[in-house]
Amino acid sequence: MTKKIAVLGANGRIGLTVVTAFHKAGWSVVAVTRKGQFSGIEAVENQSADAHSLVDLKEAVSGCDVVFNGLNPLYHRWHDEAIPLAKNVIAACLESGATHLFPGNLYNYGYDIPEKITPNTPKHGGTKKGHIRVQMESLFERAANSQGLQTITVRAGDFSGGAGTGSWFDLAITSQFQKGKVVYPGDRSLPHAWAYLPDLSRAFVTLAEKRTECQPFDEFLFEGFTFTGQELHTLLEEAAKQPLKKSSIPWTLFRIGALFNPVWRETLEIRYLWDTPHALDGGKLANFCPDFVSTSPDVAFKEALEDLNLLSSPNP
Repeated sequence: MTKKIAVLGANGRIGLTVVTAFHKAGWSVVAVTRKGQFSGIEAVENQSADAHSLVDLKEAVSGCDVVFNGLNPLYHRWHDEAIPLAKNVIAACLESGATHLFPGNLYNYGYDIPEKITPNTPKHGGTKKGHIRVQMESLFERAANSQGLQTITVRAGDFSGGAGTGSWFDLAITSQFQKGKVVYPGDRSLPHAWAYLPDLSRAFVTLAEKRTECQPFDEFLFEGFTFTGQELHTLLEEAAKQPLKKSSIPWTLFRIGALFNPVWRETLEIRYLWDTPHALDGGKLANFCPDFVSTSPDVAFKEALEDLNLLSSPNP
């Protein structure tokens, strides 16, 4: 029997890569977008749905075994949209009987984020966005415990790689790459967690195929790569096969611009992640999926640059 997944937000930063991963693994994939126009591979079913409409969402995921929740409003809309969207996804999954896959992030830990995150690390929220993510995941947990909705969360660091854009890697770090510069947002001596999206997406495939062995509400930490800013700089130089200059974000000017730009204002709230060392303990995922093999970091970051068409000889 063909396994079927609906990918919500299929044109988004992670949705594009998740669609590709499940399609390659032999799943029947429904790419759900607002206009029903998926920008990735053609061999998938397109479905239009406004995720704010429960009727639309229920229709879009009907008959699916799994639903991947790639819905992610712009930062300044989280307060108004994130919780209602989460409730709609819960209701739609409950009606279809589908397992809910959710990409977790690190905001849940707030300013108390430790150097080594484990499955037992408390989630205090701390920031506005952190509290919202904690609320969302609490809704998923209650739905699992009281209504039988299985949710599998995979929590990861910052994204790199894949066909999409909209992450720190492309918006900041490689924004001046063709001028021969690496723009790093924080302290280059501190370790920072990264998730190579093709690997993360394959992890979701593996867990979806083993979902009957998972708990009703289960969480896995995706270890990915942990590099200091300097180590990342070296990897990018190796990929570019030439020295690259160091640059940084002018946060003072950023704060001034944030007075007029709501997205910049919300971005400032998570700057602390670039000045706080952190890494994820992926032991649980490794034990549960012992055959999963990650891409080597040199290959992963080279391919991430190729995905952005940035290896065509940057100019010094």
